Amino acid sequence: MAEIIDMPKLSDTMSVGTLVKWNIKEGQVVAFGDILAEVETDKATMELSCTVPGTVLKIYARNAAARRRADLRHRQEGRGRP
Repeated sequence: MAEIIDMPKLSDTMSVGTLVKWNIKEGQVVAFGDILAEVETDKATMELSCTVPGTVLKIYARNAAARRRADLRHRQEGRGRP
């Protein structure tokens, strides 16, 4: 079953993040801990790690896009949680 993966809050004050770079591509298999993207917050550039293993089906946000936290997402077909 496919899941929408939203970007978590990466700092206490974060409301907007700028997607610096995706480190994954559509169709790629990802595992726990894989670095999915780099996101610039109001304080630093941080890495977004995989929390749901599976295959990336669709990336909705594009590079260099300033997004509200809930808008930076991708759809992933999961292989289940441990």
